[in-house]
Amino acid sequence: MATKTIKIDDIDGRDGDDVAKRDFELGGMMFTIDLGDANFEKLQGLLDELAPFMQHAVKVKQTGRTRKNTPDGQAGA
Repeated sequence: MATKTIKIDDIDGRDGDDVAKRDFELGGMMFTIDLGDANFEKLQGLLDELAPFMQHAVKVKQTGRTRKNTPDGQAGA
């Protein structure tokens, strides 16, 4: 029995032969999304526009969880 996989563009919901899993990097993290050629070109354009901001931005280190004090002075969970 044959099976057919239909890929759907995650942005506009369109299916088509050009829809494929597209990988991209942003801020040192890798992402993947199913996009057709037109939406992938839009994404690439946006990433190109964002690149100078990312190059000048400073990565903020995440701090550990802090506990908020409850009204009676006991540390909350």
